[in-house]
Amino acid sequence: MTALSIASAVVAEPSWHPVHDRLADLAQPMPGEVLLDLGCGPGGTLAAVAARVSGVRLIGVDLHAARLAEAFGRVGANSAVMVRADLDGSLPLRDGSVDVVVCHNVVELLPDALSLFVEVARVLRPGGRAVLSHTDFASLIVHGADPQLTGRIMGAYARVAQPWMNHIDPYAARRLPGLAGRAGLVLDRVDGHVLADHRVAGAGRQRLAEIAAVVRGHVRRGLVDLADADVDGWWEQLAHADDRGEFCFAETALITLAHRPG
Repeated sequence: MTALSIASAVVAEPSWHPVHDRLADLAQPMPGEVLLDLGCGPGGTLAAVAARVSGVRLIGVDLHAARLAEAFGRVGANSAVMVRADLDGSLPLRDGSVDVVVCHNVVELLPDALSLFVEVARVLRPGGRAVLSHTDFASLIVHGADPQLTGRIMGAYARVAQPWMNHIDPYAARRLPGLAGRAGLVLDRVDGHVLADHRVAGAGRQRLAEIAAVVRGHVRRGLVDLADADVDGWWEQLAHADDRGEFCFAETALITLAHRPG
């Protein structure tokens, strides 16, 4: 397998990740309950919830209309309401109107994440549950290429903001329990989801393609001390490691489970 064939295959991967199944299982909504997905993106978690239980009232909130449209298409017109809103501001929902809040990979984008968690506590009904998740981008494991080169590429990916980002924090996942507690939620436990593979495949392969694309963008904007040749070489080394059976990938999503008291 060549580096080019790996990259080409990744681009064709669907926008699906097994963490959405884990989040749906932890959310455990009941028929008739209202589940709110903050930063729902193309609807991975909403679709996983809809596939598990019928009669749940789904609300997806995102800033991007195209993602909301995709999410709406995945869960069906009778299953969800999509709301375009900026999570930097107040949520367009009444106090105590939601039974379950799910939020995945949003916190690092917000300069004031605590304000969002305060809003989560406000819209939850007394006893309502929160499933707050984030990939721990500071601890991604990619083995098979030169360790120093991998470290430079991973650092560029996790610590340099992309053009559409106002904020970036590779340690956001580790801040979730503290933020939930400060917002007035009661912490239940911290859970996790590990995606690991010994082959360049599936959702892990999609993540690698994302890393390469992001770092290439940084290179072209002169934001990192890397070149396209470094990214090309990294891909080639990973491809060779995959062929030899010496590749390993792992990423962990840390999941905080909490509830509103009362």
